[in-house]
Amino acid sequence: MRRLLWLLVIGIAAAALAAAGPLAALSWHAADGRAFEGVYLGTAPAANQAQFAGPAGVRFAVDPARLAAADRARLVASDQSGEAARAASLAAPFRPAPSPERAKLPLLNQGDFGTVTNNCLPNAVATFLLWWDQQGVLTVPHPGDVHAKAAWLHQRLTDYCATTEAAGTSTRDAQRGLQTYFQRHLAGTAALHVGTDFDCSPVNLARYPVGIAACLLNVTIYHGDVRQGGHFVALLAAKPDGTLHFRTWGLDFQGKLRVLENTAGSLPNGPPNISATRREIDLTNSSRLPEGLRQLHVRFILDPAEWNGLIIAVPYIYQNRPGTAPAPPDPLFDGLPERQGRRARESLPPPSAYPRGTRPPRP
Repeated sequence: MRRLLWLLVIGIAAAALAAAGPLAALSWHAADGRAFEGVYLGTAPAANQAQFAGPAGVRFAVDPARLAAADRARLVASDQSGEAARAASLAAPFRPAPSPERAKLPLLNQGDFGTVTNNCLPNAVATFLLWWDQQGVLTVPHPGDVHAKAAWLHQRLTDYCATTEAAGTSTRDAQRGLQTYFQRHLAGTAALHVGTDFDCSPVNLARYPVGIAACLLNVTIYHGDVRQGGHFVALLAAKPDGTLHFRTWGLDFQGKLRVLENTAGSLPNGPPNISATRREIDLTNSSRLPEGLRQLHVRFILDPAEWNGLIIAVPYIYQNRPGTAPAPPDPLFDGLPERQGRRARESLPPPSAYPRGTRPPRP
């Protein structure tokens, strides 16, 4: 029976090596001379079983007593040198994804920070970075309280995302800025996956604001029937029925998508293969908003002609630091093509419409 079990272990190891992978497998020998290949990941103390992984990442265990004496010595040396621990880190480089409370996303008023009025994108990103920090997911690497960290993030993100007073932030520059922030301040701590989706249908939007995902929704602001410009908000939640929950200007907004124009096909100058249907977020909590915003009849429109869409960013925290593995495949990003959106210029209401402390727009 034991011989049969040993042969089964060898068979599993061989199957694990059928596909090439990132780990370099070594040859190991049983006491009877038979060989197998695998990467040693350490010995589980409770079961006294040596843990191995094939290049494809499939795990299997071997009783060290069944190995040749020379290979048992190699196991001990690998444990003592830390080589096994490093291999285990590479085999499973990232921590399990946490599940922070999205309802605790901070209310961050961009008018209180930065030197650029059109800083809606840096503010939306900073909102999620502060949320990760407060929920113990990923620390903002700057000392001080929430206000100090928010001010520091605004300064860095405005620079990294190439945000300008005249033109705001483009989708392409926003993605580059996120990558730059992680490279400069979180290298070895976390990897990042970032993508863009211009499909603003209710069912598709509902896929993204889950878990720790940062969701930056680009909308077009109207005052009544007068277009003002593009604007990024922090998307907290979305449901397949079109219900949305988002935050911007230090305020909490809730609403539901309504079709304005149901147009078949895509636009010649819009995102490829995206329906030309325009939608509006009908606010359901407008009675609780400041009087100035209600008087302006501020509207949030999702318009493919404006390249409105969603930027999604997910961090992956390394088990051991410094980590070097790239961001792993994530089904959340499956099928997202590489697209570039137009520059989203924020146009804000006049000073009287703002919550206290918000900086008025510059001429």
